[in-house]
Amino acid sequence: MKTSQIDWRKLKQDYVRGTINSVTSFLKNEGIKMSGYVSRKTKGWKKEQDLFLKRLEEVTQDKVLEKVSESESEVRARQAKYARFLQEQGIKALEKIDENGNLILKPQTPEEARRFVADGLVQEREALGINKSQTAIGVNFDIKTLPIMSTHYGKALLGMNYDQLIGVLLRLKELDKQQPKI
Repeated sequence: MKTSQIDWRKLKQDYVRGTINSVTSFLKNEGIKMSGYVSRKTKGWKKEQDLFLKRLEEVTQDKVLEKVSESESEVRARQAKYARFLQEQGIKALEKIDENGNLILKPQTPEEARRFVADGLVQEREALGINKSQTAIGVNFDIKTLPIMSTHYGKALLGMNYDQLIGVLLRLKELDKQQPKI
């Protein structure tokens, strides 16, 4: 084929989007012999193919991540919906107890209803990605490693239940209000 009859723009597009990495091999495959003129016309094609392939890979990865994110968020939303349903069923059952203390709806016992609610809460937290071991701001640490926890007061705090800890916090808040502000 004569080089004057070649549609260089189309040829370049075919090379850049093609599977042959070598410009020389591509041209040979197209029946075009290398020459100084051909070399000048094809200058930079390899670099453009590399950029095209890089962009293609990035777009592909973005689409894959988007699909994974969509399916993950759909699963979380569905699981949260079912978890809330379980909670509602447990709460409804607890509200409908006859004069003998028996549940009118399933579950059959107050303990089963409580488990429905508790299980629903756990499942909702899991569906929403809320990990039990994380604090509200998503920081995970062991309180026992704080220096104050090795003191007498720290050991006392570790031995307290929830209500006792709330009492300590309320007392600290009262004491803070009594302190003169500087």
